[in-house]
Amino acid sequence: MVIVEMKKHFQLRAIEWWSAGSMASWGFMVLLFPGMFEQNPACHALLVFAPQHVWGLGAMMAGCLRLVALFVNGLWYRTPAVRWMTTMISIFIWFCITAAFVSSPIVNMGVVVYGWHILADMYSAYRSAVDFIEAEAQRQMKNLTRVAPAPSPNSDEGDGANVHRITR
Repeated sequence: MVIVEMKKHFQLRAIEWWSAGSMASWGFMVLLFPGMFEQNPACHALLVFAPQHVWGLGAMMAGCLRLVALFVNGLWYRTPAVRWMTTMISIFIWFCITAAFVSSPIVNMGVVVYGWHILADMYSAYRSAVDFIEAEAQRQMKNLTRVAPAPSPNSDEGDGANVHRITR
């Protein structure tokens, strides 16, 4: 079941998978090399916002939670809401990283790269919101209606026309 759902949704969610993997691996790398922010002058502005281990843990946890939400997508109707929340967390983290690089006195490509991460996640947030609306509508339709069999022509209900009734 999970594999079928993943095959069905992976192409539509490829950018979300990429972004979640990028966030988780960025956090992992930041944790793996503890002195990275001190050694790179372009990253000094990140330390104004938070210590390096906080950046690493936050990014890795947000990315992993998002990967889990994508993995179970479709098995539970609230998953698009979880995907949307984790996407918003990713947007916030990428925005803080971009803002730190913008405020850095050293010109670097981080502004461009992480700026594109923000745009990709904004698109992912939009897709998650649309999916949530569709999943909620499908859930309500499934719970609301079922088709009852038509009465037989010989019964005393109606004129015997082949009519299906919707019942609750």
